[in-house]
Amino acid sequence: MISLIDADSIPYVVCYNKTLEDGSVENKSAEDCIKLADAFIEDILRETKCEKYLLFLTVGKCFRYSLNRDYKANRKKDKPPHFKEVINHLIDKWKAVYLEGYEADDLIVTHKKKLESENSVVIVSPDKDLLNLVGQHYNPRLRSWVATSTNQANYFFAKSMIVGDTADNIKGLHGKSIVTGK
Repeated sequence: MISLIDADSIPYVVCYNKTLEDGSVENKSAEDCIKLADAFIEDILRETKCEKYLLFLTVGKCFRYSLNRDYKANRKKDKPPHFKEVINHLIDKWKAVYLEGYEADDLIVTHKKKLESENSVVIVSPDKDLLNLVGQHYNPRLRSWVATSTNQANYFFAKSMIVGDTADNIKGLHGKSIVTGK
C-alpha cells in the first residue's frame, strides 16, 4: 500500500503561531515547526499503515493563474513564519516531489493513475477537490477516512463544475448555488 500525500497544507498547519488561553502568543522556532512537520507525516504513515509514500508539494504558481486571474485571489498572501524552512525540509528529508506549473493535487492525480494498477493507493489530503478520485481517502487534519465510489467521484466533479469552488475563488454557473444545485 502506498500513500499519495498532498503536503501543501503541512507548513500552514505546523507553522502558524497559536494564541493561548491566557492571551499570549505561542512563538514557534523553525526547529519546532520542522519537528511538528515530521510528527505530522509520521502520524499519516501510522494511520494509513503505509510503508511507502510519495509526498507532493506545489512550488511556485500553477498554470491555473494564467487561465484565471482571480484564481485563489481570495486567499491570504502572507506565509506563516518558517514556511520556507519547512518546505525545504519536506523536500530534503521526505523527498517531496514538485513540478513547476502544477499543484500537488495535479501530481497526485497523475501518480494515482500510474500506480493504482500495481498497488493499493491511499490519497492523503484535506483538499475536497481530490474526492473526484475513486478510492480511499484520508484527511489528516480531521483524522477521517472516506471511500469514494465512481458515482460519488462523478457527482463531486459535476457539482464543482456547476456551483464553482469558493475556496479557490472559482465562480460557478450564473444562478447556480450549493444550496439548490439547480
